[in-house]
Amino acid sequence: MQKPVSRRVAREAAFQFLFSIDNPVLQTTVSESEFIRFCENFLLPHDEFSWEIVTGTVENADAIDAQLRLLSTNWKLERMPRVDRTILRLFAYEILFRADIPKTVSINESLEMAKKFGEADSTAFVNGILDKISGPKNTDTGIAAEEIPTTIAEALEANIGLASEEDLTPPHMIKQNTAEFVVRAI
Repeated sequence: MQKPVSRRVAREAAFQFLFSIDNPVLQTTVSESEFIRFCENFLLPHDEFSWEIVTGTVENADAIDAQLRLLSTNWKLERMPRVDRTILRLFAYEILFRADIPKTVSINESLEMAKKFGEADSTAFVNGILDKISGPKNTDTGIAAEEIPTTIAEALEANIGLASEEDLTPPHMIKQNTAEFVVRAI
């Protein structure tokens, strides 16, 4: 990895790489050498922080996508503009899984990125969704943000109808059924 760069620059490198592997389902595995090669090919400064964001977003993609599906009223994740979806995934990861980064910083950075890479209405759209994710209460459901499941396992555990491991959906089906599990769990 290169020497440390500003967090904004690191986030932009992570964003551009995540954008490149989104079709609209986020690729589930990435290698550090693949990320470094991408950054070098496009002359993007990067460091350990940018790699952490990439791996965290990819590793938690199912839980992040479940949150986005749950909270993006009238928008299917697959129909969202790719730039907006990638920004939402990256910063939802920061908000949900990185306690060391203040939520307000993540939201402010996401808005700057939406202004730079998105369409005219991207900033308002991104702000609305991330505000729901980070807010003390989700106004649509009345559930505190910390009570919303952040992993597939939590969503499945919260589902009262599960009796045993045999009741779990096969792993290859989880991506398409993630939102259903979260909605039923709540």
